[in-house]
Amino acid sequence: VRRQRQMCIRDRLDDYHLFLYHGQGAQIKRLRKSLNLTQSQFANYIDVPLGTLKKWEQDRVNIQRTTYEKLSQLSSPSPHV
Repeated sequence: VRRQRQMCIRDRLDDYHLFLYHGQGAQIKRLRKSLNLTQSQFANYIDVPLGTLKKWEQDRVNIQRTTYEKLSQLSSPSPHV
């Protein structure tokens, strides 16, 4: 029953909320590393303060939807970063 409930919840989430649900920090870090960029370089590249990027990667602060949409354009085929 619990598993069915979890599946139903995930089915109702849009891409942004699925991104958060699956752990934004690891996904952002994976994207950054796939571009071979340091945190400082990546923060500069996406025009956010370094401290903000660090908080995202540590899952301390949720990324805004508009920023998620920009990041999702950087990571090609997958709907999740």
